[in-house]
Amino acid sequence: MMQLEMVALVTAAVRELLAESGKTETALERIAFERPAKLEHGEYSLNIAMALAKTLQRSPLAIAAELKDKLERQEAIRSRFAKVEIAAPGYLNFYVRWEAWLSRWAEAFVPAFPAKGLKAVIEHTSINPNKSAHIGHLRNSCIGDTLSRLLRRT
Repeated sequence: MMQLEMVALVTAAVRELLAESGKTETALERIAFERPAKLEHGEYSLNIAMALAKTLQRSPLAIAAELKDKLERQEAIRSRFAKVEIAAPGYLNFYVRWEAWLSRWAEAFVPAFPAKGLKAVIEHTSINPNKSAHIGHLRNSCIGDTLSRLLRRT
């Protein structure tokens, strides 16, 4: 859900940049967020500036700076991301404002949970006593048990 919304926000900024340059939307299919290997580079990273460099005939860093300005003008970006940084050779690094995303998630999904005092039935896998047990059985039992305890607690 988060990545789809992020792609939509970035797509709007890229379309605006391409329209200002009089170019076609050939690079839009290349918008893909990645998770950087190092946390100091943010939670998400985008390399669209490098993909647009040939089309716009400008340096990726200059394109990234323009995209950053356009993105920071969007209210959705300002409310959902703590900051957007540019990193060489033309990456846009996004630092997520997790409390904003979590509150949006809670608004969308929490009302679907049963009211206090009602019971919820959780069906999860259990170990077949006629077969030998393996680590996957233990994993599934732990997941089911943890989910039931979390729901009981909430």
